[in-house]
Amino acid sequence: MDDEDFLKFTCGDMPSQEFAHDDVASQDGGEGFVDEPTNDGEGFVDEPTPRRAVRGANFTQKEDEALCHAWRSVGIDPITGNEQSTNTYWERIHDHFEKHSKLIRSQISLQHRFQTINTDCSKWSGCLAQVDRLNPSGTSAIDKTNIAQNLFMGKPKKKGVQ
Repeated sequence: MDDEDFLKFTCGDMPSQEFAHDDVASQDGGEGFVDEPTNDGEGFVDEPTPRRAVRGANFTQKEDEALCHAWRSVGIDPITGNEQSTNTYWERIHDHFEKHSKLIRSQISLQHRFQTINTDCSKWSGCLAQVDRLNPSGTSAIDKTNIAQNLFMGKPKKKGVQ
């Protein structure tokens, strides 16, 4: 296979004016290309612009409750237990969520939302435990809940942030 056939094979059937023949290449000592720019755009593929992810609507309270219900139902299933991968676990939660709530959310969206819910639940649990450790005398359960709520609203979301 000579050079011209090789170029046709690798670059497609391009017009002959774009490449110089051996005699032109030997005259200028170059690599055999003509310095004339091409205007036809052949050989270039327009890449599609990448799609940006579109942020979905916020979760409603109904969706949060359905997600927590799905998490609880899948988590306490004694047949499957804890011998499953993370992906399988979240696939089951996703399937349960869609089956019982008739709402449509992606599996990743559910994982991220549950992470937020779990963080807030852990924070709330910590506030309740702190109030129980203080054991303020003369307070009812409602008073303890109100104190815990004030602590919850005042606590930073992340460790080390004041």
